[in-house]
Amino acid sequence: MLKNYAREKNLKHVAGVDEVGWGAFAGPIVTAAVILPADFESELIVDSKLICKSKKKMQTVYDLIMENAIEVSCTAVQAVQVNELGPQPALDLCIKNSIEGLTKELDWLLMDGNRYNPHRTDLPYTLVAKGDNTYLSIAAAAIVAKYRRDEYMVKVHNLKPEFSHYGFDTSKGYGSPKMYAGLMEHGRTQYHRKKYVDSWQSKKGIIV
Repeated sequence: MLKNYAREKNLKHVAGVDEVGWGAFAGPIVTAAVILPADFESELIVDSKLICKSKKKMQTVYDLIMENAIEVSCTAVQAVQVNELGPQPALDLCIKNSIEGLTKELDWLLMDGNRYNPHRTDLPYTLVAKGDNTYLSIAAAAIVAKYRRDEYMVKVHNLKPEFSHYGFDTSKGYGSPKMYAGLMEHGRTQYHRKKYVDSWQSKKGIIV
């Protein structure tokens, strides 16, 4: 079972923060900040990569988080903004928006990974490598972000049949044979990350 940082440190409001979509060819970067009760525990909340292949399991765990969390804030930065700002500034903005979306007074932030550009000097934080496989609140944040981003990409696929050849409903915007074939034949759309697609095309020697 993953650890509860609030319980470990005798704190009340600890927000776990994680992102999803950083490496995708298309779609938004999504971040979530989740505050769980200090007495909360569950064996169902694990690294999102271990459950994301089962839609039923993801739904069950997502519902569990939403029913038990003290507060959840989830925000997105669309591909257009990623193209304008660059990936890292876009991620920084998304994290900032998720944290600012919380109304509770925070005691601590738990951030997945090894890089964070804080926008508040008064809020202590801890960076945790593989945090979504260590702490409940970070894993919960990753699951919320993953669930909502996947739902969005499926929605785009369903509402934009002219883009069905990219397979947004299955790849969720990440590299896949269908995504590559779509890019080869049709080029990129407003949902694609220009820098990522250009880099892929350069490596493949594709001239557009």
